[in-house]
Amino acid sequence: MKSRFPLVVLCSLLVLSLCAFTSSASTLEDLKEEVARQVSPEERAKALKMLGDHYAAIEDYRNAAAVYIEALSLSRASFSLDERFEMAVRISWGDYLEEAETELRKILDDDPSRIDARVHLARVLSWMDRLDEAIAEADRVLKENPGNVEALLVKANALRWRGDADESIPLYEEILQKGEDFEARLGLTYAYLDTGYYGRARESFSRLKPAYPYQEKSQERVEKVIVQETSPSLSGAVSFYSDSDDNRWSREEAEGKFLAGDWTVRILGATGEAKAPSRGGRYRSVSAEGRLLRGRFDLRGSLGLSSLHSRGSGSVVTGALQVKFLGKTLRGGARFSREVFTDTAELIENRITSEGGSFFVEGNPVKRLRVTATFDWREYSDGNGSRAVRLEKDYLLSRKSPKLSLGGRLRYTDFRRQSGSGYFDPDDYISLQAYTSLYHEVGEWYFYLEPYGGYQRFRRYGEKSEDLVGGGFASIGFNPSRRVTLELNGEGGNFSLGTAAGFRYLIAGFYVSIVF
Repeated sequence: MKSRFPLVVLCSLLVLSLCAFTSSASTLEDLKEEVARQVSPEERAKALKMLGDHYAAIEDYRNAAAVYIEALSLSRASFSLDERFEMAVRISWGDYLEEAETELRKILDDDPSRIDARVHLARVLSWMDRLDEAIAEADRVLKENPGNVEALLVKANALRWRGDADESIPLYEEILQKGEDFEARLGLTYAYLDTGYYGRARESFSRLKPAYPYQEKSQERVEKVIVQETSPSLSGAVSFYSDSDDNRWSREEAEGKFLAGDWTVRILGATGEAKAPSRGGRYRSVSAEGRLLRGRFDLRGSLGLSSLHSRGSGSVVTGALQVKFLGKTLRGGARFSREVFTDTAELIENRITSEGGSFFVEGNPVKRLRVTATFDWREYSDGNGSRAVRLEKDYLLSRKSPKLSLGGRLRYTDFRRQSGSGYFDPDDYISLQAYTSLYHEVGEWYFYLEPYGGYQRFRRYGEKSEDLVGGGFASIGFNPSRRVTLELNGEGGNFSLGTAAGFRYLIAGFYVSIVF
């Protein structure tokens, strides 16, 4: 008897499930037949609403939205304002955002005092990335009802998505003072992460209490970000290089990352060996890097030591300091650094270092368009010097996976002279490129591809050169667990500024990361 009881229960459950499915399918077909029988627009609209209500009851909001839109177009006057608002909300859940906006505005035209319609209009506008409009609608509600929790939440989310996470924090905290709220707690956790308050983010995350399946998914997503940003990790990489001048190198790198308060600290070590037909060289380096993100400022600094071995030995101190301002629509900053070339055996032998800095600015003049401008200057240990300008624009075609963008780059570089020290030092170098990037996730796998093509022109040692250029970068990665990443990657092309030496090149590598 004990062995048969589970089988009886299983059979009963299967029968009940089959009956429920059959009943649901029968009801759906009956409702569709009812819609087909109606002749007048008013009766057909009501029948369509019943069909939409059935789709909504089984959480098929995409089909529910389509049916509601048709019902409203046939006879909007057949429904009360409450019914129209309910349909508008479900239309937005079905991702028909423009149609939801239209209906909500019609409701407000009929009754401007409906706070629920104005709050949801603000929410829909924020989902459409019309963040300034969303904030304005939320403010209209808050002007008359300063403590409206839903309006505060919509405004806080819109501010954070606009890049004003520091301004969103007081609003989330005001909501939570009135009582625990999952969406406000979630937003506050993200806001703390965005502004570099990692300790507060972890404490806020610990208080998340999901009540529904969709909230559990939101919790999993923010936990993934917290793990990536705040948990200690170890990573390693191996890469191999070859170019058209018979230069070869192999490189091994390791990195450990951990938090010290709100500082992100990285310890990096690398070793490599370079070979050429008539020479060889080795190097080892170790460095420490710290980063502090606080509000609108991103501060980074590093200090390292590189040991070079090729027909003698020597050590070079390296380092960098970067300050970046994160504005609402404009971001920019400055970076200063001292670096050493280790790309080829000749560069290692000559122990070429460079010192200099750059100023950069980045903005989004229109939705999905990012424009970046950089000015760079360097002074080299062999007495040479360079000035460079880089302009880049990138347009995001698709936000969801597969993410696709198109862009263009303009590069100009000019050196004081040709030094003969082994690095690419052209006069009046100019390059125009077009590129596209594609990122896609499929289960535990991810793929990235960025091909480019264009034109370059320069003079070197008095000779002019003009070429079509092409190449790209590609990677394929696998996450066997949330805390482990494995990746194969490759890069190549004939773009002369792609490497320090300036030759046609190919790089292949493997990367692994473990988060604890």
